[in-house]
Amino acid sequence: MFSERFERAYNALLDAYNNNTLAKNSCTACAVGNIVASALNAEVTRRIDEYGFIEFKCDLDNRSWYRLIGYDFYLSSSARQRAIEAITLTGYSVSELKEVERLFEDNTRIGSMAYKHYSEKEIKQDQYKGLVAVVDYLLSLEEVEQTIKDTKEAQFSSKLKEAFV
Repeated sequence: MFSERFERAYNALLDAYNNNTLAKNSCTACAVGNIVASALNAEVTRRIDEYGFIEFKCDLDNRSWYRLIGYDFYLSSSARQRAIEAITLTGYSVSELKEVERLFEDNTRIGSMAYKHYSEKEIKQDQYKGLVAVVDYLLSLEEVEQTIKDTKEAQFSSKLKEAFV
């Protein structure tokens, strides 16, 4: 059984992959952007502009995470607060989402601005590599969390036994 945060993130990533709203080099549509959008109950959409470039939009601002994770050196206190709230809703920490971002970006090679030069199949194959790396990482966090939970339950059980012996 997986945590709610994992289920939500996993479903958001699969939906993005299947709906063509997963994209390298787009803070709106990358792995973290889609996870944040899902946590905000927002929708990421895709459209092709008049020059053939793909644009990604979200019906709520799901890009605040990008500024907090360390890619923007100045954040107003209100922008920082919005970013913290968005990240908190995902159930993941800033460092965990940083790693998700790194894994997705490092394991894909085709950036969203270059999509018009590739076939849908090539883009999907490329995204799949990033998706697998991210899901493997999220699963590893689940295992760590379950181990911590099991350890705490064992400690509690041990203390409970000691109290009644």
